[in-house]
Amino acid sequence: RYWSSLRVAGKAGFPDIVIIGPFGRFYGVEVKSGRDVQSDAQRQCEAEIRASGGVYIICRQLADVKEAFNNIY
Repeated sequence: RYWSSLRVAGKAGFPDIVIIGPFGRFYGVEVKSGRDVQSDAQRQCEAEIRASGGVYIICRQLADVKEAFNNIY
């Protein structure tokens, strides 16, 4: 699992918000504003999270997170 292999929570690219959901599932939420885009480190971290069975959400507004969770559950 991703969180068990994570070196440091403050590493470059780590999501802004972390949620451990039902059954221990890892959710990483990256908050972006305006024209802000993902860095290379954030894209790499997203790939690691998804490859480990976690969920990665890019959020520009609260509705993005609500929609993502509604689609998951």
